[in-house]
Amino acid sequence: MNWWQPTPIQILVLGYVVMIAIGSCLLMLPVALMAPIPYIDALFTATSALCVTGLVVNDVSVVFSRVGQCIILAMIQLGGLGIMSLSAFVALLLKKKLSQQQVVFFQSGVDDQNQANVLKIIRAIVGVTIAVEGAGAVLLFLHWYGQGFGFSKSLFYGVFHAVSAFCNAGFTLFSDSLYNYIDHGFLLLVIAALVTLGGLGFPVLYNVIQVVKAKFISGRVARITPNSKLVLWTSFWLIIGAASVIFIAEYQHAFQALPWPDQVINAVFYSISARTAGFSTMDLTLFHPAVLLLLMGLMYVGTAPGSTGGGIRITTMVVMLGNLVQVVRGHEHLNLFYRRVSMRTYRYALSIAMLSILIVGTFLSAMISTQASEWLPTTFEVVSAFGTAGLSMGLTDALSILGKFFIIVLMMIGRVGALSFLLVFSGRRKTASVAYPEEHISVV
Repeated sequence: MNWWQPTPIQILVLGYVVMIAIGSCLLMLPVALMAPIPYIDALFTATSALCVTGLVVNDVSVVFSRVGQCIILAMIQLGGLGIMSLSAFVALLLKKKLSQQQVVFFQSGVDDQNQANVLKIIRAIVGVTIAVEGAGAVLLFLHWYGQGFGFSKSLFYGVFHAVSAFCNAGFTLFSDSLYNYIDHGFLLLVIAALVTLGGLGFPVLYNVIQVVKAKFISGRVARITPNSKLVLWTSFWLIIGAASVIFIAEYQHAFQALPWPDQVINAVFYSISARTAGFSTMDLTLFHPAVLLLLMGLMYVGTAPGSTGGGIRITTMVVMLGNLVQVVRGHEHLNLFYRRVSMRTYRYALSIAMLSILIVGTFLSAMISTQASEWLPTTFEVVSAFGTAGLSMGLTDALSILGKFFIIVLMMIGRVGALSFLLVFSGRRKTASVAYPEEHISVV
């Protein structure tokens, strides 16, 4: 088999394709269904679960049995952890040595060239996931048990929604997402906290945990890395800024029937959920068009690298905006947190931003040409699929077979990343052996 030596990203994408195929077949089993569905719907659901998107063409609480819901839950967890993370952790449990491809993949993902640190992070990924999801499941269990759901149902609902929230999947066991819980502040805050932690990214969570342990337990010296600072600060201001805009635009509009504390909670909830979680507490068509555009912007940006979410990543957004500011100021280099951003980082950010626009534009054109729907719901659907967000203005149920196929492919691209998906077809990259003289080309 020397004729094909796959790259780590090719292995990753192939793993997603294989797991989606297996998951879709499992969802077609009679034991997994309460009512028969076409295979394209099972394929759509499996892709949405593994790519932690949350767009659904079937009511999960009605169409799928408890077995089917468990299959969906397993795929959400697998998609949130990442196929490579889980396979590496299993290898560690079996005391097997990681392959060089796995090590290279994780070194690029966590930006750490020390193999020992990579192994620690792999263990931490699983440990943090179990701890956060476990805590969330307990809190959600207590909420639904207090609502009279019964012990076993409350337990399953708590686990399912904790996993779905931390993995930024947006799947619920209710026919109308979280519409009935629009005024349940405790539930919404727990879901929002889980989504936020999942969206920060495992490298950031690992770094924060190491700093806390060093300061309060071991007494060693540890610091928040510039990357972690960037993710934490950007996430904070995105939440505050977006929530403020949503509250101001909707407090006398979509939120007018709610008391002001619930209005604030829902504004914060949507500012978090739109960044790739996809939970919703009301019909999005009730929102002001300006808020819908803001939600699309949040879905397009997404979460942090190495997280359970999607989008172009908040670091890409910051690098692009930061470069614009530096050009206007006449600075030669982009500096963030007293560190100069490398040209390699800027090139990657520019490539991701441009490629993402091309992908969204291409699929939007295809959807508008083939689906009998208005441009705003169609654009919202395409951006939601690319950002693995899961929010919808009601178009998902009306998609044709071709439309479902377009969204399936788009969810896959959104999960692995636009640039990574393109690299699948490029083979192994080679360093240029010739350096040409530099030339100035006018762009302004």
